[in-house]
Amino acid sequence: MCRPRLPPLRPWTGRFKLESTCWMPSGAAITDAFQTSRGKVGAITYDLEQTPASDKSGKASELKDLNEAKAETYSVDWPDDKGVDSRQMTADQLADSFTSIMANRATLVAQRGDIDKPAKDAQTALDEYVKENLPGLGPPTWLACCRASRAWT
Repeated sequence: MCRPRLPPLRPWTGRFKLESTCWMPSGAAITDAFQTSRGKVGAITYDLEQTPASDKSGKASELKDLNEAKAETYSVDWPDDKGVDSRQMTADQLADSFTSIMANRATLVAQRGDIDKPAKDAQTALDEYVKENLPGLGPPTWLACCRASRAWT
């Protein structure tokens, strides 16, 4: 029986699998502390912006609170090769680390898209071929037949 050979839909290499899962523990470790610090700094910044310019002492008080919130340290259990490393991080360090982690994740997702593109293009071409040359047998039905034939072999 002749059956089409489809490329795998996710041709990931081991390196990309490893890198794509590495951001998860560090991202999870930093998220709560980052959200707390961002919430505090954001709320105080809003209060500072809403304080009338004529209220000099109120502005000075809010600015002092803002600087204290930015200087406050948060305990983060950072995963590393040896287990977990407990770190103390300020709001700016949390923001920088979180931004870096998310940028790295976005890069990996873009690379995954580039890697998956040939397989998705091949699947699209197959779907188009089936639609044009096998009337009444659409892509979902064709895929179901392929899966069924794989189960028999």
